[in-house]
Amino acid sequence: MASPAPPPPSLEPTGVPRGAALGLAASLVAFGVAAKGFTGHVWEDFLITFRFSDNWVQGHGLVYQPGERVFGFTSPLDAVLPALFKAVLGGSDYQRALWAFAVTSLAVLAAGLVAYAGLLRDEPRPRARAQILTLVVLCALNVKLLMNTINGQEAGLWGGFLLMSLYALLRPGAGWSGLGLAAAGLLWTRPDSPVQILLLGTGAFLFSGEPRRALAFRILKASALCALLYLPWFLGTTLYYGSPVPNTIIAKINMLGGVPGLEPKVAAFLGILPQAIARGFEPIYSEAGGWPAWVNGFGLAVGVFCSLYWLLPSGDRIGRIASFAYLGSAAYLALVGVSGLMFPWYFVPCCIMGSVVLSRVVGRALGGNGRVRVPAIAALSVLTLALGYQMAFSLVQLKIRQDLVEEGIRRKVGEWLHDHIQPEETVFLEPIGYIGYYSQAHILDYPGLVAPSVVRTRREIGEDFYGCIYVLKPDWLVLRDRELPGFKQRPEVRAHYRYATSFDAGIRTDYYRSLPGSGYLEADSHMIILQRIR
Repeated sequence: MASPAPPPPSLEPTGVPRGAALGLAASLVAFGVAAKGFTGHVWEDFLITFRFSDNWVQGHGLVYQPGERVFGFTSPLDAVLPALFKAVLGGSDYQRALWAFAVTSLAVLAAGLVAYAGLLRDEPRPRARAQILTLVVLCALNVKLLMNTINGQEAGLWGGFLLMSLYALLRPGAGWSGLGLAAAGLLWTRPDSPVQILLLGTGAFLFSGEPRRALAFRILKASALCALLYLPWFLGTTLYYGSPVPNTIIAKINMLGGVPGLEPKVAAFLGILPQAIARGFEPIYSEAGGWPAWVNGFGLAVGVFCSLYWLLPSGDRIGRIASFAYLGSAAYLALVGVSGLMFPWYFVPCCIMGSVVLSRVVGRALGGNGRVRVPAIAALSVLTLALGYQMAFSLVQLKIRQDLVEEGIRRKVGEWLHDHIQPEETVFLEPIGYIGYYSQAHILDYPGLVAPSVVRTRREIGEDFYGCIYVLKPDWLVLRDRELPGFKQRPEVRAHYRYATSFDAGIRTDYYRSLPGSGYLEADSHMIILQRIR
């Protein structure tokens, strides 16, 4: 008896139409530009790096202080691209270069989203469109991702290259060159991105959709291309600065004193890990306080789901690899938190990979049959409302902070120092971005991002913030409220300084404290300048 004929292939359209993917990605760019225009927000660390870029354009070299070769920035592209834009677009300050960099970062993130849509080409069109729509919405409403894309940080570049790497790694029939190019983009964006490259590669082996031997050879060839493309920067920084390792990384190791002993380190790691898992879906510096308790609960619940989804025995290879990368990235950040601080822009891999996981679960259900669409609509509504709440109040928060703190305090402190200090005098402080840029002073910062003498004092002599002041004897100090009590308790330091002036943004009011996230507003809202007297 003859076997039955195979069913005819489905004529149902599959994948995301290219026009739809481009339209959704363009909407993300437009939203980012609008957020940039509304807040005017410029991240503190951008101005650290831009002082390098500006000096490079002016012919002083890629240095913070002319004549001192210190590798005091982390992201190569965060220094190179603004320098290029400054050289081409000109301008008396950083604004044109920053706008060009922000738009470029948004464009790279959008390109990553379009590339990721290519992974969905074999899925039924309703499911594919629902997934890419969900992913774009989640990325657009993630405060850490979007705001650190438009304020001068490298989040957009990092997120875009991560999505491109995921596409190049998992696309059926893909070669090795695209993966090598995407991985090189990651390295040029963040020198610690090999963590994510390793996690994605390991995830691909765990949930392999192709022969592992072929996958291994493809990854090896891609790694060789990646190394070749990064080699010019590696060799250049080695020859120019004496090391390919940024001084920022060296300075931040044990910047808070560290945790002595293996068991205390393990205990600290386990205590920090839930925070790291949660913060991929929390606002910028949510730990500063002022947000409702449910914000942390939401972040933790979503983060735990994204961290553990890879354990479910599903056929969702993309989602499981992204979930594995989420957990690994959070664990890496928890390790960072044991000896230092988990800064907001470090969470980009969690933001991106978590959004991919949710788009795979919620988006696929949203484009499925009637039984699963109702809970999918409910889940997407909760995600959109929670993230939308965070985004809406963060936009207000960051606009107020830009006006009152960044421009009203930090910039004014820098301008005051510029008008009152002598060229050979030094300034000691921690927040060096605005103050260092506008003062153009010789900065001795703590923990020593642009000041190797501070790093040596910490490491060789074992001095803390106030001990570095005592040893290095800077001519000027800029202290924040939280640093004053410790200063007053060190008479051997206090005796050598006198009050010069202070700046207060007047944020400690009931009006601003009623705003969600007001704890971040209060940070650096009052600064005092002290001058050395003997």
